[in-house]
Amino acid sequence: MTDVDKNSSVLFEVSWEVCNKNGGLHTVITSKIEEASKHFKQYFLIGPSFEVDQDSPEFIEDINLFKEWKDYTLKEKGIKVRIGRWNIASAPIVFLVDYTSFLSQKDTIFTKYWERYFLDSISGDWTYIEPCLFGHAAGVLIDSFQDFHFLDNKIIAHFHEWLSGAGVLYLKEYAPEITTVFTLHSTVLGKAIAEQGWAIHKDLETYNGETLSNLLKVKAKHSLEKASAFNADCFTAISNPTAKECRYLLLKQPDIVSYNGYKSENISDDNYWKKE
Repeated sequence: MTDVDKNSSVLFEVSWEVCNKNGGLHTVITSKIEEASKHFKQYFLIGPSFEVDQDSPEFIEDINLFKEWKDYTLKEKGIKVRIGRWNIASAPIVFLVDYTSFLSQKDTIFTKYWERYFLDSISGDWTYIEPCLFGHAAGVLIDSFQDFHFLDNKIIAHFHEWLSGAGVLYLKEYAPEITTVFTLHSTVLGKAIAEQGWAIHKDLETYNGETLSNLLKVKAKHSLEKASAFNADCFTAISNPTAKECRYLLLKQPDIVSYNGYKSENISDDNYWKKE
């Protein structure tokens, strides 16, 4: 497949859990694909490629899908991408990006993000570095897709959670014409506070996000989450409690509360899209 309809929009959905069952977000995304595909005929997902998972049962590779663009991306951007289908009923097209090609450049990448967005990566360990480079690689991939197919102002890039948030920052800098959406299903600090057994929502208004991120040793992840929320064209949360966490811990009110829902008939118009 190499044909792209230049007259209709393209939606990229980006998550660390695309073809990578790691937590609850995997279920959320797989459950919404059928509905999303009805609204976007050009709907693609981006996830991480793991060398140890070359034979993942979730992914069926198709070397003929977007072959010319894949070769271009490798030649011009130095990114390896595997293209195929997610092995679920709706079988959407998936791009699995090899973010490890950026490992040797990570200090330069993180320095640029600090200079542009004050992204604090200094304290980030491997659980931060890998997802951050994945988000960056996803941003580069989407940008190259637009350049190759001449799709100015036709792409929407939807990033889930802090783990893919660097893609928002990359596109803001290098392809601002691409519309970005950043969605939080929970906050980094909300999880960290809950792990301490503290009453998060009872005392939420008293917490200082920056102080807590240092105390709970999640400063780098919190910093990426906050930068992504502030720089996305549209920032959303999936529940009112999460939106409240964003307001007090990130100091950023979501533009929209978009409740998790898998079938449109199960979601009333009053509840699906609304301001917090």
